[in-house]
Amino acid sequence: MVLGRLAAAGHPEGVERRYARGLYPPLARLVSLVTGLLPFSVAEVLLVAGVLAALVWAVRLLRRARKGLRGRGLLLGLTRLAAAAALAVLAFDVSWGYNYDRAPVSAMLGYDLTPAPGADDLAGLSRDLIARSASLRDGLPEDEAGVLRLPDGRRGALSRATRGYEALAAAGRLPLPALTAPPKIVLLSPWMSYLGISGIFIPFTGEANVNGTVPDWEIPFTAAHELAHQRGFAREEEANYVGYLACLAHPDRDFQYSGTFRAGLYALSALARADRKSYGELRGSLAAPLRRDLAALMAWQRRYESRLVDVQDKVNDAYLKTQGQADGVRSYGRMVDLLLAERRARDVR
Repeated sequence: MVLGRLAAAGHPEGVERRYARGLYPPLARLVSLVTGLLPFSVAEVLLVAGVLAALVWAVRLLRRARKGLRGRGLLLGLTRLAAAAALAVLAFDVSWGYNYDRAPVSAMLGYDLTPAPGADDLAGLSRDLIARSASLRDGLPEDEAGVLRLPDGRRGALSRATRGYEALAAAGRLPLPALTAPPKIVLLSPWMSYLGISGIFIPFTGEANVNGTVPDWEIPFTAAHELAHQRGFAREEEANYVGYLACLAHPDRDFQYSGTFRAGLYALSALARADRKSYGELRGSLAAPLRRDLAALMAWQRRYESRLVDVQDKVNDAYLKTQGQADGVRSYGRMVDLLLAERRARDVR
């Protein structure tokens, strides 16, 4: 298993041809077709069942230990646990994990990532995205607090989420499997919130799961990000960028706004590290509707603030690094590199 992933990491073109565009698409279609027939998250049910099974197993193991079966019985239990873990890793790699080793999105789109971005580049990108966000936000429905409201509710928005990928696939810029299963809201969303998770893709069930407690304006981009994972884009910065492209291609303006404003916030975050003065000026120039939407996101973060967020970040950071993403959780923000490369390519044309 480990050797297979190590070998794959050195041959992205082969992985792209044989796995990402060969084995994975029909496998993803089959799995998502089955789980997509159900209105609830199958992954959530399996998670709860798995936790309960683990507790039962732990209790049985403790009872055996108390009865004096410390040697052979304990060793047998640990062997079974190791075998189950090995099978899970193998299933993960075959069902999705090799997508981490495919060709990069920058190569697919002909982007040049080598120029190091300067503060002026980041300021220009941030300014463009914020201006576009303000234009897209104008006239969209709002709640009583002036925060964006999805006209058909969160579940309605999720049922529309795949339309952006249909339009993006029609443009032919990226290899996108034809998948129809929509994202699903997780019933345990408050627990996801305490962990700081807005969405998660589960390869074993092929489901894009979304936290139902985040502000409405975050729902479309979060759904698009998880659907990018479902379509085989495993690296976090690439899932962010592909999700952004899907939002832009979407026929509905609330999706276009969600993706554009989220991209703008990533660009602003990068600018804050490079030039605090320019960041402060742009941050202060946000249009009132954008400020209200951002305030709603910050209020959500404060409401669910806990130490579990730090634990989850460390776990996710370690996981990403084991999958070849050396930047760990910082990989999400590297979407800005792709946005800048896109901007440079557009300027050349």
